[in-house]
Amino acid sequence: MQSTTLATSSWQAGLARALAGAGDSPGVTVVPFGSVTTGSPHPSDVDLALVYEPGHREAALNVRERLRAAVHRHVGLPCDFVVVSRVEAEAERRQPQLRDDVFANLDDTLAHR
Repeated sequence: MQSTTLATSSWQAGLARALAGAGDSPGVTVVPFGSVTTGSPHPSDVDLALVYEPGHREAALNVRERLRAAVHRHVGLPCDFVVVSRVEAEAERRQPQLRDDVFANLDDTLAHR
C-alpha cells in the first residue's frame, strides 16, 4: 500500500476535487468512511462506500472506476470500496456486518441532501 506525506489540508482538498469531479451520479450516494473521516493526518488509503438505489448498480460500478482514477490523480492514494444497494445497506444495518462508521456517515450524508 502506498502511503502519503501530504499535508492534511492538501489531501482533503484533493479528495474534495476527486469526489466533485467523479462521484456525482443519479441514484448513487458516495460515503467516505474510515481514516479519511477521522482526521488522520496521513491516511494510507481512501475508504468509500457507494450506496446505490434500485436499478443503479451499473452506475455505481462506473462511479467506482471514475473515483479510483480521480482519487489516485488528486490524492495519490489507493481506494477501498464497499458497493452496496440501499436495500442491502438497510439489511446490514439490522445485522451489522459493514463497519458502523459507514452507516453513521451515510445517515449524515443523506440528512444533508
